[in-house]
Amino acid sequence: MACKLADPLEPAESVIDFQKEMRLADASWQINIYGDAKHSLTGGGAVGDRTPEAGLHAQTEARSWQATVEFLREVFK
Repeated sequence: MACKLADPLEPAESVIDFQKEMRLADASWQINIYGDAKHSLTGGGAVGDRTPEAGLHAQTEARSWQATVEFLREVFK
């Protein structure tokens, strides 16, 4: 069954390929997928009709920033 993400620039299959690549590299990694988040979910540049594949999503922006901080704190302790 194919999975359709809100991000039209990254097909779900590429997420699976990324996971495989990271496992092969024995890298420290994580993937967070946020519902209704388009490709550019943060920053003022993600607004307007110029790029419909992008869209500011304030709640996801806050959640993703928190997750980034926690991930970096763990990796660089």
